[in-house]
Amino acid sequence: MTSEVCLPPAQKKNEVRPVVEMGVTRDRRPLPVIARETLQDLILGGRFEVGSQLPSEEELSVLLGVSRPTLREAIRAMEDDGQLQRRRGIGTFVLRAAVLENRLDVNSGVTQLIEQAGMKPGSSVLVTKQRPATAEEAARLQLEPGEPVLAVDRVRTADGRPAVFSRDVLAVGILHPARVADDGSIYTTLQQQGKTVHHGLAELDAVAATAALARHLNVARGAPLLLLRQLDFTANDQPVLLSHEWVIPGAFRMTIHRRGPGV
Repeated sequence: MTSEVCLPPAQKKNEVRPVVEMGVTRDRRPLPVIARETLQDLILGGRFEVGSQLPSEEELSVLLGVSRPTLREAIRAMEDDGQLQRRRGIGTFVLRAAVLENRLDVNSGVTQLIEQAGMKPGSSVLVTKQRPATAEEAARLQLEPGEPVLAVDRVRTADGRPAVFSRDVLAVGILHPARVADDGSIYTTLQQQGKTVHHGLAELDAVAATAALARHLNVARGAPLLLLRQLDFTANDQPVLLSHEWVIPGAFRMTIHRRGPGV
């Protein structure tokens, strides 16, 4: 048996009632993390709409079932991620609900993730150029050393806000450079050209934002980012796309389905 977070059907929209209750299974994560996730769920669920003002600190701490210091830490993290804005002497307002669910065991592109969250995806192409493949790129894409590749650097946005800086590398001839600007999803374009991505292998690392990444993603230099390296294959195991995606942690909630030892 597990505990669930829910709003009772009879609860009024502005009624303050704790939504976090102790169940049989206790959540062992830090309380600020739980409070932040619960508040994000309330925003995504429509309890607090984008543009609206949150209840007072006292009311919100009761609603989330946490202390005020825990609440302040959760709000500070959401403010750093651009989800909330505190206006001195007025209150705290919801700026966006851009917490995108990224199932790491499901191979979805950034464009699809943003669309599934009900947001408008955007793409700003910074660089599209043909160049010789690096040793790593040639090895992973099964090319000859120095063989030409097409490299595309883009900033991916959700409702106009930067979420991901991506670098995609493909063998020359697979994708016409103009198609990158026409369609934000390389996956969709590859599918249209008979190179449908069937599966991929991904690695996830925590890195610090360089000066260039900080400028493109509108974060502080040295800010933590998630780096997702992925090699995508067609159904016949042909490597077709090598991607590096630097993700703002607050923009995505990454999850993975894990089977237990009894499966």
